[in-house]
Amino acid sequence: MDKYGILSKTKLTTSWQTLYSCPEPQETTYDSSNISVTPKSVNKPTSTLVSSVVVCRLVATGGTADWFSLAVVNAAGDAVALADYICYQQDVAGGTTKIISMGMTLKGGQTLKGIGEANDSVTIIVNGVEIF
Repeated sequence: MDKYGILSKTKLTTSWQTLYSCPEPQETTYDSSNISVTPKSVNKPTSTLVSSVVVCRLVATGGTADWFSLAVVNAAGDAVALADYICYQQDVAGGTTKIISMGMTLKGGQTLKGIGEANDSVTIIVNGVEIF
């Protein structure tokens, strides 16, 4: 059954952190005893449609904006490379919110990561649909 809604809520830090990982496909084995089922083993495809990312900057303690970056990697443990960026050092002024409309599909295991200029000043909410 598909699941729609908030996929994650995270405060960014100054190091890359996982915002959301698309679930890995699970293998299901069917045993029907007297009835033959083909195929006996079925992979359950899993993907996620990230519909939007909400970026909220808490009230500024100073007059400058903080930035955030987003990237997609193939696995949660992968380092972020230049080709992985989907958003690079975007400024968010204090006390403001940005909504990024995505329409981005992740396959099983792919991970959305984020990093911020300062610890705990930018909050990210990832919205979407997990498709099973």
